[in-house]
Amino acid sequence: MGRLGAVSRACGCGCEQLTDLATRTDRQKGWVKGEPKPYVAGHWRAEPKPLVDFSRPGSTPGSVDYGDERLPVHFWEKVYPEPNTGCWLWGAATTRGHAVFWLSHAARLEYAHRVIWTATVGAIDDEMEIDHLCRQRCCVLPAHLEPVTHQVNVARGHARYSYLQYRQDACVRGHLFTPENTIVPEGTDQRVCRACKRIRSGQTA
Repeated sequence: MGRLGAVSRACGCGCEQLTDLATRTDRQKGWVKGEPKPYVAGHWRAEPKPLVDFSRPGSTPGSVDYGDERLPVHFWEKVYPEPNTGCWLWGAATTRGHAVFWLSHAARLEYAHRVIWTATVGAIDDEMEIDHLCRQRCCVLPAHLEPVTHQVNVARGHARYSYLQYRQDACVRGHLFTPENTIVPEGTDQRVCRACKRIRSGQTA
């Protein structure tokens, strides 16, 4: 599920030259500071060479074709099929390894994998998250994605601690992780025992 960042990558035009790391973030150019630029200087106007022959039967899994008209052209300009894994890698801005796309009609950034899923598969339920089955966070191929609950998403992740905690039925003191006794701090994947928190704070109820 690793990031694209911190290593050079091949130019998006298909010339096979390696790009430099961006020294600053520039949303218009698709640069993210510390991550490889999508193109070698001056190459961004070149027509990208397809990495996969999508006319070959079976080369496009599912019902979504590369270049699907339900998404704008400037979305597909940022997508690069990877022939070895079959992933559709995002060649523009990312955050924590996840591809992001500017929604002009909503004037906000959105995860690109959620954009392509919503446009080509359907709406995502509020309680569901999109998991990358390929473990590549910047992949936007719908066949490599699956809507799951937050708990399942955490359990499938690489964080061993989160996975082991997810498997536990009770805290170290034996209090069950019931919905009423479980706190999930915002921005984390950990569970906190409410009863133990009360004990630490000196409360009895």
